[in-house]
Amino acid sequence: MRLFSKNIFIGLISTLIGLRLFLSAVLPLTETTEARYGEIARKMLETGNWINLLDTYSSPFWAKPPLYSWLSASAMAVLGISEFSIRLPSMLLAIATLTLIFHFIKDQLSIGKAQLGTIILLSGAGFLVASSTVMTDPSLLFSVALGLCSWWRHHQHNQRIWAYAFFAAIGLGLLAKGPLAIVLIGMPIFFYLLIQGGWIKAIKELPWIGGLLIGFVLPGIWYIAAEKSTPGFIEYFVLGEHIYRFIKPGWTGDLYGVAHAEPKGTIWFYAAVALLPWSFFLIVGFIKKPLRHLRSLKESPLRIFLICWILSHLIFFSLPANIIWPYYLPMAPALAILLADLLGDHLKLSKWLAYCAVAFSSLALIVGYYVAEVRSEMNIKSGKNVIQLWKKENPQQDSQLNYLSGKRLFSLEFYSSGRATQIKSTDAIRELITNKSMDYLLIKETDFDHLPADIAGHFKKFPNNDHSALHLILVKEID
Repeated sequence: MRLFSKNIFIGLISTLIGLRLFLSAVLPLTETTEARYGEIARKMLETGNWINLLDTYSSPFWAKPPLYSWLSASAMAVLGISEFSIRLPSMLLAIATLTLIFHFIKDQLSIGKAQLGTIILLSGAGFLVASSTVMTDPSLLFSVALGLCSWWRHHQHNQRIWAYAFFAAIGLGLLAKGPLAIVLIGMPIFFYLLIQGGWIKAIKELPWIGGLLIGFVLPGIWYIAAEKSTPGFIEYFVLGEHIYRFIKPGWTGDLYGVAHAEPKGTIWFYAAVALLPWSFFLIVGFIKKPLRHLRSLKESPLRIFLICWILSHLIFFSLPANIIWPYYLPMAPALAILLADLLGDHLKLSKWLAYCAVAFSSLALIVGYYVAEVRSEMNIKSGKNVIQLWKKENPQQDSQLNYLSGKRLFSLEFYSSGRATQIKSTDAIRELITNKSMDYLLIKETDFDHLPADIAGHFKKFPNNDHSALHLILVKEID
């Protein structure tokens, strides 16, 4: 039985997706994650180097596999370079994940619960944010969801196509996030079989030869090619990004930033916030009837599998201190399926919660747009407007655009098509004076006011600087 008519269901889903796509088209790329990954994808398209991700034009970016960059660069090749095109793959992956979960719930439970589960997943705050953000997590989310849903289908019905889909998901995960994908797919299966048994059946039924070819040949080709092109990649990526990052708080070997040192167990807080409003509904419902809900979790093998999926991920990410909020995402589909199963038989309650969730998330997106627009006008976290000011000057091709900053500002590099270059000292500014080109400089106004007179005298401020784009102003070299 349907929870909503087809038109109402499509309308609810389209409302949230439409609002999120609108935001992805109008908001600039911001520091640091989006701008960095966006610039890496833009460099891939510009250079035609589809093997190595590039941190700078002369140095590789070893911290991530290429799938997100392949997708974003391909989108920009088709649609042109823009915020919308570079974010579009994340939304397509989100829609693919929603479609996967809808059909999984429909086949395993009912179409009404499938509608509810899809709305639960889509309307979660973290999923909505990630669905149009330039980062690796949407591709990891899809890979993990595909792997675990496919394994369950194969385990229950021994359908060979789902076994191959399971291995294909591992391959996608290796290209999306690396060996972590194997861990996130493998842990729920391991604990489920530990509880329910069936190890021999599960192992025998998998087509290992064909599956390993599907899951590991293509990723293996890329890993070998990347290592051959830039020796040291595999050691840094496998050991550094997958072991040291998680077991060493404040890991100092990170080549591309500062490792996050959060209190252990922070992932539970991140998940609770990112799953709003459903985490609130879940807490309220559990407080009212805790024993009833605990007993109901043991009523079916599917529920046990979903609990293994949720808890194994949360416990795994509770152990390291170096985490960020998107790490909760791979368990979000399991929670959506479980809640849909628990709530779906209560039609009035399910409808009311679904409508409330869509209204809450729609309002959050609208408020988020207003807040982001205010920040965008100030350009605190994006250099888009100040680069547009620079472009209006029609700078000569041989002129330089430098920014004086203690850290890389990737949005300046993205919007300037790679021409913005970081400098860290006034000595580098002196070099601009001695070359023969008419150069530009982005600098904090306070730093400009304190430049030595023999340097400051060679530059003039632009009269329409708003003093706020990443706290930088644009100045131009004069004769």
